[in-house]
Amino acid sequence: MEPSKTLEFYQLMQGENPLLCLAGVIRQSELPAYSQLLKSRVQTNPNLQTIVLTVFIELAQNILRYSLEKIDEEGVGVIWITESPEQYQFNSGNWVTWEQSERLKVWLDELNQLDALGLKALRKDRLHHAPPEGSRGAGLGLLEVRRRSMKPVEYAFISTPNKPIFFSLTVNISRESL
Repeated sequence: MEPSKTLEFYQLMQGENPLLCLAGVIRQSELPAYSQLLKSRVQTNPNLQTIVLTVFIELAQNILRYSLEKIDEEGVGVIWITESPEQYQFNSGNWVTWEQSERLKVWLDELNQLDALGLKALRKDRLHHAPPEGSRGAGLGLLEVRRRSMKPVEYAFISTPNKPIFFSLTVNISRESL
């Protein structure tokens, strides 16, 4: 990387007040260490700490399980978490297939339309049924992220000429909602 790119990245991150920034292979074996780091940096409120850890783990597992790009069978992507006096912001991204992007768009739009009671009912329903087709877990990850955010998540699917589709997800956790 050119030194000027390193400076640009540094300046971008400093302006955002980063808590954690990961790029590359997301390894299941490393999640406990990252969780400990986050736990040590979010000590203000046990509820807030739990929410931050839950959202981080869910986003990391989505990359681990669903990223199209793999190294040694583990997903490749990016996660960065920033904080401000008002909120914590989680950004994640990874490559997905066109089919995955279509399913994600439908699912995220459905989740974003629900209020807290609707999300709770959907979670309860999901717990009593088999995971959705194509799911590599219980099918609750993004539902849990959306429940914890207490407001709609932002997402984008970015097409590039020589790659599949890049899925970008932004989740905001308000400090006031606790």
